[in-house]
Amino acid sequence: MEQDLDKIITLTSQIRKLMLQQSKVSFEEKVATMLQMQALTFLAGQPKTKMSEIASHLQTSFSSATQIIERMVQAGFITRVNDDNDRRVVQLSVTSAGVNQLKELKKAKKEQMKKLLAKVDANDMKELIRIQEKMLQSLQEKSDI
Repeated sequence: MEQDLDKIITLTSQIRKLMLQQSKVSFEEKVATMLQMQALTFLAGQPKTKMSEIASHLQTSFSSATQIIERMVQAGFITRVNDDNDRRVVQLSVTSAGVNQLKELKKAKKEQMKKLLAKVDANDMKELIRIQEKMLQSLQEKSDI
């Protein structure tokens, strides 16, 4: 069991590292960071989001979230609008360019997964899904993992 856990940890780390290395160019060409992709995904489903909400979603500081958002505003992916009732409150929304960017990123991510899983047969794919669903369930049930 101990050796299996060590092997899983090593393999997971190697896979994640290689996926990041291989996808880095396409992410830089498009939005630049995975946090920005996460922010776009969140904002696409939550129009008129406050900066504090996006910082909480990204699990980052308010100042870090502000820097991430600023880069996306400059790229034209997000707009900032002052709240009519409270000028101190800034609401964030995804632009049509941001929605298109998100579609492209999701398409690229799907293509990357297709390449990664090209040598996995249908039975192994179903087994991988089954295992990932169990892992997800375990994470959802236990918040201290």
